[in-house]
Amino acid sequence: MIQRIQSVYLFVASVMMFMMLSFPMCRFLVGDEEFVIKAFGIYSVTAGDAMVVSLGYFGVLVVVAAVLPLVTLFLYKNRILQIRLCFMEMVFLIGAQVMVVYTIYNAVAKLEGPLSVSCSIVDLFPLASLILTWLAYKRIVRDEALVRSLDRIR
Repeated sequence: MIQRIQSVYLFVASVMMFMMLSFPMCRFLVGDEEFVIKAFGIYSVTAGDAMVVSLGYFGVLVVVAAVLPLVTLFLYKNRILQIRLCFMEMVFLIGAQVMVVYTIYNAVAKLEGPLSVSCSIVDLFPLASLILTWLAYKRIVRDEALVRSLDRIR
């Protein structure tokens, strides 16, 4: 049902991933130039938010990881499909967290000169969403086990 605790977990995981789309993940200061990493690219702030490097594949991954929990949320009548979609979401979130770390590491390695890096809490949103999705997964599995046990009694 939609008022269950796993619905709250999935909704919060989706909101966190949507927030990841709009907030910058990391800021780099190279000399007098400032760069920010967002979901769809690396932007130069000093050049008026001009895109320096496109990260379209990462942006699409974040969009899928943001929409999938909402889809899963409204499939409450089909718990088996919810379980499968939660597992897929966890795979996407692991991929998103790996891509965050890889993107930041790769950007630091490619930028030259005196470098100042400041990362934000947004970098950990895929990890937090992964934990919330795992909690929702466990609750859905428990609901399915309860329904199956009640079917055996009849």
